[in-house]
Amino acid sequence: MPRLLRGDAADRRSGQGLWRRFRPWLAAGGPALRRPLGAQCRNWDFTDLEGLIDLAGQLGADGVGLNPLHVLFDDRPADCSPYSPNSRLFLNALYIDVERLPGFQRAFESKATFALRASDIVDYTGVAELKWRALRFAFDAFKASPDGERRQDFEKFRTERAPLLSRFACFEVLRHKFNMPWWEWPQAWRQPDEAACASLRQGPDRDEIEFVEFVQWVADRQLEACPAPRQRGSA
Repeated sequence: MPRLLRGDAADRRSGQGLWRRFRPWLAAGGPALRRPLGAQCRNWDFTDLEGLIDLAGQLGADGVGLNPLHVLFDDRPADCSPYSPNSRLFLNALYIDVERLPGFQRAFESKATFALRASDIVDYTGVAELKWRALRFAFDAFKASPDGERRQDFEKFRTERAPLLSRFACFEVLRHKFNMPWWEWPQAWRQPDEAACASLRQGPDRDEIEFVEFVQWVADRQLEACPAPRQRGSA
């Protein structure tokens, strides 16, 4: 594995907050969701998860069991198994509720969107195409007119998750650029040091790197808004 993603013990500790948030949900006496079932959820995103946790709390459940929410390969949307992740340290952007993003345009509520929601099966490729388009639009809006508080929170997130977040973002940009396994990349990028990553972040790929970090920030904050049922007053 390239140094970009490997890290040392301190790096690995920086990702432990993700797991701490899941521990309260792993108690006995709660529903376990293995796949989208029923019509109660519109998009099967973090907002729907929040609503499910509310319902579980009202029914007295101790927890909600989930499949892994790990980030997958954004250029292979049909490879949707949560057990074959791109990284176990970051989140799957397709669980983001794009309608909650500032500046979301109802133009994204196209016929394709309604068709995807009406389907009896999940069209992972179709969902990915629309969500990534909406996330790109949200990022462009964020860059053009950054809200002071949101920008501060974004920078706080980047600092808290450094250096792994930055390395992951660099890795994603290089993966798309070279379009081959990392061990076949040019020698200089197979084991890049921090100086090489810094030069990448300051070059023409700067916005692409920031976009990866932006998406992870949005996903993290939406998941963070989903407390465990007991925090919602369940018995």
